[in-house]
Amino acid sequence: MRQVLTIALLSFFGVTRVSAATIQIVCDNDFAVFAGTNSSISRLVYQNNVGWQNQAADALAFDFNLQNGETDFYLLAMDAPVGFWSNGAIYGSFNGVNILDLAVVQQSSDLSSYLSGYSSSVDAISDGSFSVTLTEVQGALGNLTWFTPSPSFFYGTPSFSLGFSQANLFKFTADSVSVSQVPEPSTYGLGLAGLAIAFAAVSRRRK
Repeated sequence: MRQVLTIALLSFFGVTRVSAATIQIVCDNDFAVFAGTNSSISRLVYQNNVGWQNQAADALAFDFNLQNGETDFYLLAMDAPVGFWSNGAIYGSFNGVNILDLAVVQQSSDLSSYLSGYSSSVDAISDGSFSVTLTEVQGALGNLTWFTPSPSFFYGTPSFSLGFSQANLFKFTADSVSVSQVPEPSTYGLGLAGLAIAFAAVSRRRK
């Protein structure tokens, strides 16, 4: 699944100044974006509600600023709880930098048990329409363990793997994405084209 999120990050510690940064994410199956600190989540920033079949055609843009005191953002990646498919995956880039190359990336243990209806929401998660709540994710945060994810391959594309039928948070610090230059439109277009090719392969396999 692909969404294009245009994010303006402002650090109030004088370290990070990122303007109109663009994050390009492919997630199989569904995802949401949160903001907070290294140890807390303060708000839900973006919730994907576009079916995976339409992701290639419906790349969306979304703008926000990290608020005062927020230093981290979180991607909640969700793999549909089905018994006939392999692990899910998440990959993409931030301002043209592959998320696998960011200096600080942490992956959480599974929090699907904290998300209401997750185990019975195969279709909603597969279609990208499963909704998570801020309260549920906040409640799970203190019970999670964290580790540095190892790159894997998703249809030949380097990615981070999700646990089978699991929901995992990926945490990025604002400092780790302190890139000051927004990709040129031509470069941005090439990136979209590459992701569309990978997405088409997933769509054919799913069908």
